[in-house]
Amino acid sequence: MKAAAALPVCCRQTAAASLLQNPYPSTPANSSIPASAVMRVKSVRMMSGQEATFRRIRHGSKPDSLLTAHPAADLYSDPCEKLQRLIEVPLFGIGTTEKPFRPTKAEMLQAQEVFTSRKARDIRRIDNVVDCEKAPLYHLPEVAFMGRSNVGKSSLIRAIFHSSPYVKVPVSKIAGFTKTLRFYQVKEHFTLVDMPGYGENQPTYFKECVEDFLQHRRNLMRVFMMYDSRDVQFDDCAYMEQFRIPYAIVLNKIDLVNETTRLKTVAQIRQIREEYGSPCCFPQPFLVSSKTGEGLAYIQSFIAHITSTVETNSTDQKLSA
Repeated sequence: MKAAAALPVCCRQTAAASLLQNPYPSTPANSSIPASAVMRVKSVRMMSGQEATFRRIRHGSKPDSLLTAHPAADLYSDPCEKLQRLIEVPLFGIGTTEKPFRPTKAEMLQAQEVFTSRKARDIRRIDNVVDCEKAPLYHLPEVAFMGRSNVGKSSLIRAIFHSSPYVKVPVSKIAGFTKTLRFYQVKEHFTLVDMPGYGENQPTYFKECVEDFLQHRRNLMRVFMMYDSRDVQFDDCAYMEQFRIPYAIVLNKIDLVNETTRLKTVAQIRQIREEYGSPCCFPQPFLVSSKTGEGLAYIQSFIAHITSTVETNSTDQKLSA
């Protein structure tokens, strides 16, 4: 992997190797759930008897969409685990040292609190940049969302922040709407980056901007490669493998495809990992829907965990390089 000008190559490689050996750094955190800025509340009953609430929150003068999942248990269940029940062959976990991410419901609730803001500056957009050299420099860990135009990156990020009424995440049905690197700081824990989409209407500076960010950003913990579940093309994984950038695959819009299509795509991901034979790709894909909320708690928990914000004791087996 190439290194930033201020960081020797050996240091960059050492940091990357350390991350690949232990993709689950952990530290506990505490936060709280806000009770303000709610327009409409729809509560659904959980299997445990507790209530999970998704709030319709106002972003300026325009309300965000309401997240609903049916049944309610889907909000805290792993869509991949449902698929695994359909076949006997393991969907992921190539080696004996690999184990899927399995947070408990209590851990997922704790992670949700991390993405919940009580006041305006708890979670906020801190910058929009085109030139990576002008990107904010913080000691905080970073995660980035990357993918083709119109796969729903910004919509998923808005869903992730659904309990933070002060966070404005611009979205559009127009392909290539996001033109800059958008940085969102989540309290004092980490920074989340919404990257420009590539392909249709991609900005002319995309290649230079994104490559510079991916190769030189020292605090980048993980890149979430997003795909539309209806049309999946994994050609871009080769770039992440070439520069040994830790990444995870996210299949968005799973509410628009049936279980057979989901299963076929997940099996394809396993095949790709076997071909590369590399630990860069996290073994478990994240199946999500920014519309229904399915899989959302899982990806929130994973982000909180790899940024050392929430400890997930249920993951007792690490990936090794």
